[in-house]
Amino acid sequence: MRDVIPAPETELRYEDHWQLLVAVVLSAQCTDARVNQVTPSLFERFPTVQDMAESTSEEVFPLIQSISYPNNKSKHLVGAANLLVDEFEGVVPASVDDLVRLPGVGRKTAQVVASVAFNVPTLAVDTHVFRVANRIGLVTERATTPDKSRTPTQKAVGPRGVGRSASSFDPAWPLYVYGPFTKVYLLCGRCVLPIQGALGSTTRPQIRS
Repeated sequence: MRDVIPAPETELRYEDHWQLLVAVVLSAQCTDARVNQVTPSLFERFPTVQDMAESTSEEVFPLIQSISYPNNKSKHLVGAANLLVDEFEGVVPASVDDLVRLPGVGRKTAQVVASVAFNVPTLAVDTHVFRVANRIGLVTERATTPDKSRTPTQKAVGPRGVGRSASSFDPAWPLYVYGPFTKVYLLCGRCVLPIQGALGSTTRPQIRS
C-alpha cells in the first residue's frame, strides 16, 4: 500500500487547522468535491475562528446552503467557533476528547482532524473503511459495525498505519460508489491487497459490472 500511496493527502482543501475542522464538519454526508466548491467563499467571508464566532448562523447559512443539512451545520460552525474562543483561546485542540466537545464534531470527525492536523495515532472508521476492512480480512465476523471495527482495524494496521497517512486518503479507493446510494462495485482484480473474507480465507470474488 505504501508503494501505491506513498504520501496520501486529504482531498479537502484548507490552509490551517480551523479551516480543516470546518471542511470536515461540512463533509459529513456530503462529498469532498462539493465542500471544496463551498469553502473558498466561506473562508473569504470568515477567515478566522474569531470571525466565525462573531457571526450568526443566519449569516453562514447562505454560503453553505448547497451542502447537506446547512441549517444544522451553520449553527454548528458558529457554536464551535464560540467554544474555541471561550475555552481554547481560539486554537483547534489536538485531543480527540477535546474536539468532540465542539458542536457538530462527532468522534469520527474528531479523529480525522486529530489525525490529519496533528498526526495523532487514531483511525476514523466509516462505512467505507468498515467494508474494506472486512473485505481484506482485517477484522473478524464479530466486527459487524464501523464502531466495532475501529479497534481491531487499528490493531491490524499497526502504529505505522494510523495517524495522518491512515485517515487522509479516501478509504473508498477500492470501490466504485454510484450516486447517493450505497451500491458498491468491488474492483478486486485491480486491488494491490489480498482480498480476504471475515475468517481470513483469500478469495477473488467475481467483479460486478
